[in-house]
Parts: sequence; structure tokens; C-alpha cells
Amino acid sequence: MATCKCGNKKGWNDWECTECMNKKAIEVNAEHLESLKESHPALYEYCKKYNLSGGEFSGAFLDELNDVNVLHYAGGAFKLVLTDSELIKWEMTLLTGRVKQKEIIPLHTITGIESWPPRGADLSLWKMRITRAANVDEVYIQEGANVRPFIDALNAAVNSAASGGKSSSGPSIADKVKSLAELKDAGLLTEEEFAEKKAQLLKDL
Repeated sequence: MATCKCGNKKGWNDWECTECMNKKAIEVNAEHLESLKESHPALYEYCKKYNLSGGEFSGAFLDELNDVNVLHYAGGAFKLVLTDSELIKWEMTLLTGRVKQKEIIPLHTITGIESWPPRGADLSLWKMRITRAANVDEVYIQEGANVRPFIDALNAAVNSAASGGKSSSGPSIADKVKSLAELKDAGLLTEEEFAEKKAQLLKDL
């Protein structure tokens, strides 16, 4: 065994021992995160929220995000960003970290989302299947505290886009008409006011 500059043992083919390499990685990640604080404050807050290193948002990929409103993120060899109207998918080169391919997927074109947590030999990658009318995307994203929130947010955004942005959790039109009738019976609405508001609600059917 060889000796590291700190005095610990290291492998013959290693520049440093494991302890020094881990320390260096922590320092580099901290530098990445700090660099986001001024250039991309929203990303900085996102990383702090989910305890991300900031290294995910560096180099060529960071340049891609200059004009993107990032609501949620998941990454690995594929990097996925959810905005208020789109899912943007980047495929990255493994060795150089450059952008290999970029695709913008409008949320209203997505017809289904399936996801599987890490399993089998590789316990660090999630598998996602994104279905559209024209094709099916299968991507792998890195396990982390931000993955489940990303999947939940993507499902909610796709469901909202499919329903025209209208929430299905509010009171139904029938419930609203019933409430108007109760107000009329209580003398708080005239017959004419009730009929007018009821007609407005029925137009939405």
C-alpha cells in the first residue's frame, strides 16, 4: 500500500486516500452550492431544501437553466425539470457532462406517468415511464430526497393540465346551486338573483 500526503494509506493507483477524497468532494460541493447563491438563487434555495450538493447544477446544464422557471427537478444521466407548463428532459453525456439531447414536453401531451423506486442490483436509480400519444420515454433518475416530491408534483401538474387547469377537489356545480338555494330560502337572495347566478353556474356544465 502507498501512503497519502496526510499519512493515511491509499491504493497504488489512487491520488489520495478515501478520507482525503471525501473531504475534497465536500469542499467542491460546497463551492458549487455557494456559486448558485447569487447566479441562481431559486436553485440555491431548492438545493438547501432537499440537501442537494449543488453539483447537479453546474457547467453546461446550469447554462441550460438560465431562462427556465424550475419548480421541481430530478436528475442522473437524464435530467428532468418541471416548469409551470412543461417537462424538460435533457440527456447528458456520462464522461463530459455535456448536453447530448434536449426535449421539451408540454404537460398537456402527457397521458400517463409510472415510476419504480430503486430495486435489484442498482439501489440508487429510479425508473420512470412517461407516456405520450406519439411515444413512451423511459428514464432513470438518481435517488434522493427530491425524487418523491418531483414525482408527486409532476403527477399533479399533468392531472391539472388534463383537466384544463381546473381543480376537481372543489365543490361541484350541484353543490353550488344547492348553496344558492339555501341562501334564497334564507332570504339573502331574491328569486331573480338566484335565477341569474344559477344560470351562470349551469353554463360551466
